[in-house]
Amino acid sequence: MGINLSIIEGHMGADPVLKNTNTNNVPVCNIRVATNRKWTNKAGQLVEDTQWHNVVCWNKVALTTAQFMRKGSHVLVEGRMQTRSFMGQTTYENGQPVVDGAGNPILVKRYTTEIVASSVTFLDKKPENVAYAQPAGVAGNVAAAAVPAAAPAAVIPAGGFVVAGAPAAAVAPAAVAPVSGTPVVVAADPNAVATTFVQPVAGV
Repeated sequence: MGINLSIIEGHMGADPVLKNTNTNNVPVCNIRVATNRKWTNKAGQLVEDTQWHNVVCWNKVALTTAQFMRKGSHVLVEGRMQTRSFMGQTTYENGQPVVDGAGNPILVKRYTTEIVASSVTFLDKKPENVAYAQPAGVAGNVAAAAVPAAAPAAVIPAGGFVVAGAPAAAVAPAAVAPVSGTPVVVAADPNAVATTFVQPVAGV
């Protein structure tokens, strides 16, 4: 037995790409997240290193990520690391494909390492005018953010989520009783929208 756990926090370098698998029409979303590291070298110079991470989201996490996130979004990703192989086309330095004598593209076996996300947390500050829009089809599954922290424990419907953004609308952890596999939001910063969507990916 071992532990395969990856946690990264950074900003998206491009808009999410949402597709559906060809076999069983399962939604899958690919994002690229940049993490930065800064340090001072022996010469006293500030050095910065940026690493890019490929992240794959499945099912409900894929749909909500594609709905809410954009290039530059601040995100926290938790998941597992995996390396897979695929057949990819080769190209010249100018981008032209390499072909054989019959004009067919030459494919080679390539490898990629990515994070399969089990949860995505949105860390962006709340927009000035409106909060994030709801995903289509979840109206009525949203617990009002204005519920005071002292309110009785509430059960969030499956597929629903809580948005806590206004200064008087922070939801205390004790104010919600999450259902297994249900996304829940707890915002400690009154000016932040910290929305976590959790979707099991085992067996995908």
